[in-house]
Amino acid sequence: MKKPEVLVLSLLAVLVIAAAAVLHTLTRPSAPPGDVLVEDTAGLVDPVLLEEDLAAQRFHTDVDVVVYVREGQYADNVNEETLTFAREQHPELIDHPYWRDGLLLITLSVEDAARGQGQIGTYFGEDLAPGESAETRIQQAGRDAFQSNNWNDGIVQVAGAAARLMDRPWYASPAVTMVAPGIIVVLLLAAGITIGWTRGRIDAAAGRLGEATTGIDDLMDRVEHIIIGEYAQKIRGTAHSSLREYTDLLAERDRLRSLSWFRLALPGTVAAAGRFSRRVDDFTADLKVVRDSLTLYEHAPGWEQVWGAQLQGIREELRQVRSAPLFTNQRGAARDALVAYADEAERELDRLDSEVRGAAGDRTAETTDIALAQLEALQGDLGARTQAFLDESRLFEGTQGRYVEKATAKQLRSHRPATITGYYGRSPMMPAALIAGHRLGMRQYRQSQQRSSSSGGSVTRGFGSSGGGFRGSGSSSRF
Repeated sequence: MKKPEVLVLSLLAVLVIAAAAVLHTLTRPSAPPGDVLVEDTAGLVDPVLLEEDLAAQRFHTDVDVVVYVREGQYADNVNEETLTFAREQHPELIDHPYWRDGLLLITLSVEDAARGQGQIGTYFGEDLAPGESAETRIQQAGRDAFQSNNWNDGIVQVAGAAARLMDRPWYASPAVTMVAPGIIVVLLLAAGITIGWTRGRIDAAAGRLGEATTGIDDLMDRVEHIIIGEYAQKIRGTAHSSLREYTDLLAERDRLRSLSWFRLALPGTVAAAGRFSRRVDDFTADLKVVRDSLTLYEHAPGWEQVWGAQLQGIREELRQVRSAPLFTNQRGAARDALVAYADEAERELDRLDSEVRGAAGDRTAETTDIALAQLEALQGDLGARTQAFLDESRLFEGTQGRYVEKATAKQLRSHRPATITGYYGRSPMMPAALIAGHRLGMRQYRQSQQRSSSSGGSVTRGFGSSGGGFRGSGSSSRF
């Protein structure tokens, strides 16, 4: 990025962070609890110390805190036991059929003190009820301390979590005071990175465009002198369409380079830069086909390498048929025919190669046209036999098959042919694409079968058979 862009984005980030810090300070809980009551029937906590620690907590509103500690059994419904305790010992905590407004009631039911096992319950006045997900977070706040037999600390941690979540204004939530500002800062950082990345991608594509079009006028003039033939006509058509695309690419390059730095960060511009880069790559591939073809037709220096590259593309496909487990591990008439054809096609390629190189001194543009047509015929036969193998093997059937089919289709779409005949005579199915698609599809299928699992304390809601229609907020969970 340029210096002015860095300064503007940095200033915005600092302002957002400062505003978030001020908001976080102003919205922290500040109200001390009203009455604090601890009733320990199990002798597990220090009531005096616990009351002092609870009195030091700060809430968003006026809250009375009651703690009930008991010895329990695994089968206990702690919600029901807590309601019974309140009815019998502290009926003032109930405003039937709810808990009294302004109440936070914490029940610690210890089943095995030595092992740190039991249940924790949290109950709220209707004006303070934080919702089920918040209840879970409140109870989990003390889980580690409880499992370590730190009963006082665990209760204080539960009360602290409740203090932060109960009756919390929407603007005091972490989503507003921390997450949203953090997201904004990240977005500003991402915008800066995006600006630099987009500008770099545009410049890189423009550079490739300039390199690819060196001598393009001479190239187009040479195309017009190719004699008429099957491939000559195709090459001439590619050259003409490439020239039109070149004009469009120059206009798009200039348009993208003229955009302001702010617009470079917009999704539409990022997408446009990506399309421009891909168009340049496609255009470069088209010109390579034209140049390679002219080298063959004109018998220019380097024609042997170009011709060898045409053969190598098909030879690699044939090698895959003879060696890849996807084909060697299958059985069937279509598979046998495909493997047999691979051997036959290899011999035909050797014959054609010998013929072309042996007649090098007498080669004409017309003989080049014939040789390319023969290569395309071989490629077409290989594609047809690969499709027959696919139909016989039923690789695209079933759940696994759908993954393989999708991955193979993607391979065929994304594969850029490296040969002249591959460029003009694309087959709907080829061995290399099928192998790559099968490998990728099976990996994706196996990944889809893997499931992650998480475990946590079970949550109990409701107040049991003795609740008598009591509908107060709260729940309990195991630790």
